[in-house]
Parts: sequence; C-alpha cells; structure tokens
Amino acid sequence: MVMREDQPADARPPAVQRLLAEHSGARERIVDDHMFVFQRHGYPPSTFRLQLFTQLGLRPVAVVTQTAGEGASLINRAERYVEAVWQRHCTDDPTPPIWIQHQLLREDAADDLRHAAFDVTGPHQVGSPPRWGARLAPGDLAELVSAPVDLGRGSGFLPRPPEPEPQLRYTTALVALLPRPDLETDQRPCMRVGLGWWHRVGRQLRPTHTGRSCCWYHRGDWHEVSRMAIATATAALRHGVEVEDVAAYVLSHATADHRLEGWSLEALESLFVEPIETHRPIGYVGGRHRAKAMMDAGVRRTLVVLYTSSHGD
Repeated sequence: MVMREDQPADARPPAVQRLLAEHSGARERIVDDHMFVFQRHGYPPSTFRLQLFTQLGLRPVAVVTQTAGEGASLINRAERYVEAVWQRHCTDDPTPPIWIQHQLLREDAADDLRHAAFDVTGPHQVGSPPRWGARLAPGDLAELVSAPVDLGRGSGFLPRPPEPEPQLRYTTALVALLPRPDLETDQRPCMRVGLGWWHRVGRQLRPTHTGRSCCWYHRGDWHEVSRMAIATATAALRHGVEVEDVAAYVLSHATADHRLEGWSLEALESLFVEPIETHRPIGYVGGRHRAKAMMDAGVRRTLVVLYTSSHGD
C-alpha cells in the first residue's frame, strides 16, 4: 500500500482511519473523463473531472475535481452529481461509488479533498444532505486506491466561453413567498416537516424568536439576524460602498460592533458569505436550509441576492 509520508497513520483523523481501514485496496483507474457533463431537466448544466477507480470485490472510488465557473459547485450539488456518476458508470451496483471531491476554488485549496457519504433512497437516488467526512491528504487518497492520483483539473479541461458578467444585487424577499425547499429526503426531521403553504401562513401569524436545539439552522433568532442584514446592507449602499464590497464592509462592522455574537454573528456572516439565492427552475442555488428555518420562525423579510445580466434577465 502507498503510505502517507507527512504523518503516521495513527495521527490521522478517526474518520480517515475508518475509511482506509474499511475500503483501501489496489484499484485500477478505468475512467478519466476531463469533461464529465451533468445534464438533468430543471438544472443548469455543469462539468467536472471524473476519475473512477475499480477492482473486483472492492467498492469503486470516484474522485471528482471541479474549478470555478463550471456550474453548480460540488458542495451544492453533490447528491445530484453522485447519482449521475452512479447511473452512468456503476449502473448495476447497489450503492454509489465512494465519493471524494476536490473543489478548486482557491489557489491555496489544491489539496482540499473531502469524503462524502450518502444514504441510498432508491435506484441511483440518494437523500440530502450528504454526510460529510473528514478532509483527506493526497497521501490518504493514494492509500485508498493504492496508486497516486492526479489532483489537477486535467489537460482536457475546456473552460466555458466568457459570458457577460452578471451584476450582483442585494434585495429583500418575503420569506413566505420564497420557493419551497426540496428537503423531503433530508435526514433531519426538522427539515422534512412543515414544507407546505399552510405551515408558512401559520408561522407568519404566530412567529417565534426562540431557538431550538435540533440543528444549527434552528438554533437562533433569524428575525434579529435578518433585520440586521437588511439594515447593514442598506446602510453600506447608502454610504457609497460598491456592491461587491458590501459583504466585507458589513462583516467588519458587525465584528467590531459587538451587537451580535456567537450563533447570531455566524448567521449574519452566512447571509453575505453564502447568501440565499433562488433560481426559478431549480428553486435554490444556495440557502434552502436557512430559508426553511426562517419559514418555521415566521420571519417576514430577509436578505437575498440576485444576479442580473446587462439585459436585465
């Protein structure tokens, strides 16, 4: 087996040790598709590099690599992407391949390898959200398949032609009118229930400001966080801050202000770092769990982002 050189095996995170103990073995790379194309009705097309390692008697390992500008990220669409790879390349297997994803969004993230596991809900179907495992080092991945793995995007990568730069815009949205979050298969009961229209209406009539212990999303007061997000974004724009710099402006002031701390500060940061964004065909580009928590709390309005083209689309 290929051993990791930078630290002894017993210094690895427990999740990595379990993964290697249960699944490491000599495999052969049978697929190296530099432009795997994900296409499904209702979803914008996306691409990534797929390397598939297999061996008789061992579970296949899929190593997927994606850079910016290839469509929905591996983080946001992991469930749909693993379903596509499973159906196309491991059709007869009862479970999806072991999924190792490599998101190249920053120069310093070249070795950011993440294992994700999924709960099977049907033939070539998995539930949400993924069960994120520990991050792997390149040596861990090499040991998993007993061979070095190319972590580059691949010489066959064809960047998309540049498109007109969409314009970022902050706006407010009525929470009750946000799209229905597609959380029916989520493993958390608090996310699966109360998705209907009447639940939203009832919560608007009887809002709650008290957090719950079921999950991070329900832990605090989204009323307060949403009000602060709307107020600070509006103030930043009124003071002439460029829209691209609003997030940095708001977060620096919020940290220095001390009006929010702990969960509330984290929640405020999330509305700027990973903003709620909706898209007509698919519902949410990001933020569906936070939207659900806001619906449950009866939040009236919250901050969302829109991207508009020069043609106003």
